[in-house]
This record gives sequence, C-alpha cells and structure tokens, in this order.
Amino acid sequence: ITCLEQLVEDKGLDRTTATFWLAACSLNQHDLDGEGETAGGVSASPVVRALLVADGCVSVVDGKGEFFTRVWCAWELYCGLAYAPPGFEHHVATSTEALVARSGLPV
Repeated sequence: ITCLEQLVEDKGLDRTTATFWLAACSLNQHDLDGEGETAGGVSASPVVRALLVADGCVSVVDGKGEFFTRVWCAWELYCGLAYAPPGFEHHVATSTEALVARSGLPV
C-alpha cells in the first residue's frame, strides 16, 4: 500500500479519487479450467479486459524481483503495453525497505 500511496503523491493524483484494481485479487485461482474466469482464453480474462480500459498499470515488485519470474505477470505486462490505448502508463513500484542487493544484503 505504501508504494501506491507514494505513486499517487509522485503523480500528483487526488488521494480521494485515485483508484487501483488489484489483479492478484481478480481471478478465482481454483476455477481456471476454462469454465470460469478464463473461459474464452486468457485474452478474454478479467485482467486483460481491465487493462484495456485502464489509464495505466502498476507492477508492485518485491525486493528480489520475483514479479519478473512469473509468466502470468509477464503476460499482464505484455497485454498492458501491447494492446493499451494511447497514453497508457506503466509504473514499477517497490518499497525501499524491500530492496535487496544480489548479495542478499539490504540496500
């Protein structure tokens, strides 16, 4: 949440109206067999439909960058950048407390 609050401040957005849709909470992970959330393929998923009408997206990344090792996250990022309307913005946010050097030591 701290990352998103900082992004709102950095972008000069109104704290009372800035809205974020959390993709992590958007799919029923127990119903991905084609009969439910992803019926019609991943291109018709709620995540992709939301990205197509959004002003942008924010990738909240942990200190180790695990986000970039997950295929679904890469797919969401690709859809947001490849199919989004003009003016779509992508931001990467992380907490400075979470940053870890490759040596495993805090930054």
